This record gives sequence, structure tokens and C-alpha cells, in this order.
Amino acid sequence: MSNVIYIRGIAKSKKEKLKELARLNGFKSLNQYLKYVLSELAEEKEVKEYQRIHIKHEQILVDALERNTEIITDIVTMVGGEDDE
Repeated sequence: MSNVIYIRGIAKSKKEKLKELARLNGFKSLNQYLKYVLSELAEEKEVKEYQRIHIKHEQILVDALERNTEIITDIVTMVGGEDDE
């Protein structure tokens, strides 16, 4: 059994614009295009949350790399490994 969504009261000009967008984006039908758009919209919040988490993890990695670089620089300096001459 398929799920059905009806949209009532949309202006004919808007429907024609949606059909044009479907065609321009390579969809075979308005229905196929609308299913795609609605699915993307429904998943948008979840995707944004994953992006937020990903950015947070990236920052943790950047912070760790910067701290490791500082530590390695300190060690090299302590053992006299870098001469400016």
C-alpha cells in the first residue's frame, strides 16, 4: 500500500513552474520530482545535525594537531635540534 499526499489549492502557474523545474532537473515526472524534493526536505534536519557533529569533531582534531605540533616543537627545542644558523 502506497502513501498518498494531496496538495490542494496550488496555483496553476506554480504547478507549471514545478513541472518545468522537474524537467530541467532531469526528472521524468512531476511526481518523481516532488517525491525527491519532499524527501530532501524531510531529511534536512538530520543532515544538518550530522554536519554540526562533523564540524565539532573536525575542530577537536585540529586542536589536537595544533597541540601536538606545539609539543613536538618544544621537544625539538629542548634537544637542540633546530639551529637558526
